[in-house]
Amino acid sequence: MTDYGNVIKYIQLPTQRALELNYLLIAPSAVHHFKDVKHLILLNEAVMVGSIPLLVFGLKKQKRQNQLWRLILPFQMLFILLLFSGFMGITNFNTFFIKFHYLFFSNMDWLFDPRTTPIILLMPERFFTVLFGLWLGFTLIILLLIWGWIKLMLSIFFNKTRT
Repeated sequence: MTDYGNVIKYIQLPTQRALELNYLLIAPSAVHHFKDVKHLILLNEAVMVGSIPLLVFGLKKQKRQNQLWRLILPFQMLFILLLFSGFMGITNFNTFFIKFHYLFFSNMDWLFDPRTTPIILLMPERFFTVLFGLWLGFTLIILLLIWGWIKLMLSIFFNKTRT
């Protein structure tokens, strides 16, 4: 479990420059894959953090210009698309997982041999299925909260104009 924690720290923290495992063997190809994963995770985190101010600015601008109504359909469509594709991803996760790796990685370093890289035994397919489900759930909740806020603001706006 210590080595599992070291992998997670390495992937998540930009300051962690080297992957160091204390107890388990790790093949050079696996180290390379974890480095590729680290780059993707850090890029994702940077995009997410950078998107928050843009989202807030955009929502405030649309509210100020009384244009929030234009966002209802895109948020509904995005929610439905994520719900449908997420359901498809979870019900056929093995195929989804393999296609994801072919799409995002230009090599086959993601195919681990448990004899040379036993850390993979701590991360079976079910582990990644649960992670995907959590990501999907949090993303759908965030979309619902934003959509609900938009609908609340519109209802307040229309109630003000009626009185």
